[in-house]
Amino acid sequence: MTKRSLPIHRLSDRHIGVTEAVALGYFEAACVCLDRHHGSPQGFVVVDNEQSQEVEVEWPSSDLRARNAWANQDDATEAGGIAWRSQTLN
Repeated sequence: MTKRSLPIHRLSDRHIGVTEAVALGYFEAACVCLDRHHGSPQGFVVVDNEQSQEVEVEWPSSDLRARNAWANQDDATEAGGIAWRSQTLN
């Protein structure tokens, strides 16, 4: 079975209450968080309403500047989690 893509970029294209600038920050934080433990692309299992689905997430590696900007792990995890939770499957 082919994994579906779970986009974590361009959040502002899908959510009217998120500006492009804010979406870029969330995406950057998500990339930093994902880089802590994974390499791109990475498969995950998403569970929604007791139904699970295998997905694949791709992201660019975060650079030193982004890692320094998101050095506070709590803030990075919170902002990155918004990018993750707000996505729809393609």
